[in-house]
Amino acid sequence: MMRVDFAFGAHDRLSQAVRTTVKQVRRGTRLIVHCTSDDRLNKFDQMLWAIDGPEYIAHDHLAYGPVPGLMVYMSHSQTWELALPYLEQGYWLLNLDDQCPPLPSPAQRILEIVSIDEMEKQLARERWKHYKATGYEIKAYELGQK
Repeated sequence: MMRVDFAFGAHDRLSQAVRTTVKQVRRGTRLIVHCTSDDRLNKFDQMLWAIDGPEYIAHDHLAYGPVPGLMVYMSHSQTWELALPYLEQGYWLLNLDDQCPPLPSPAQRILEIVSIDEMEKQLARERWKHYKATGYEIKAYELGQK
């Protein structure tokens, strides 16, 4: 089933994205992290590199060519086409962009993190509408609640 999970109420979208990445990889989920903002994607990358110890997640940018066996790859607008085969192979998409990614075919699962910032919430509503119109099942979660 094609599904989008929206997690609302993050105090910091990127910090929550790092926690979500660690959690999903520990569960065995492989991820493509997508964002057209190089600054945002690079900050996320730096935050992943800053993790020490057993929580560290090996990851790389698709621009450098895929490293076999990695659970997490990062994609921006220039490398988006390289991400598509991974999505077809079952990788989940963690979307850190303000817009929905241009998917030629539906992804199995998309993760969206929404902060408490009003502008981010408004952009998330637009993405929600797009996913709904595309036929995705949508689940909403409030962070901090079970």
